[in-house]
Amino acid sequence: MAVNKVDVNHGELDRQAERILGSAPAGDPPPGPGPADDPQPGQSTSDQSWHEMMPGLTTLAAILVFPQWGFTQEEQDAVSKAAADVLEHAFPGGMGGKFGCYARLFLVTTGITFARLDLETGKFPPMGPRVEKPVGPGTGSAAAGSPQIP
Repeated sequence: MAVNKVDVNHGELDRQAERILGSAPAGDPPPGPGPADDPQPGQSTSDQSWHEMMPGLTTLAAILVFPQWGFTQEEQDAVSKAAADVLEHAFPGGMGGKFGCYARLFLVTTGITFARLDLETGKFPPMGPRVEKPVGPGTGSAAAGSPQIP
């Protein structure tokens, strides 16, 4: 089976993501006594519902993780709604709900994991103890005095 090679312009993807995130509606303010309890700029609300969060997350996934798949907006909307429904069922109350901490853990670890994805090879770093790579001329040569790594 032949696979089509896709050239990805990462700078353009970043600009698209910034444009989309910048144009996203802020949503309703969280319920509470007043402006003193509102989050500071750049601080997220912990009681945001899954249906408010998923469109942005789905768009980011389509742009950064799956750009070669060419998801349509209709497909992104369908995935977003379905994922929000599942998350609301599993973690009622959104990020501020009783089980929101588990969802936050999943989202943070997923973000950290995918940040280490090598976009050229499509692979993650290996697991296990760190193996230092020899550097310089004569690397790997016993005559150069560098230790041999098994």
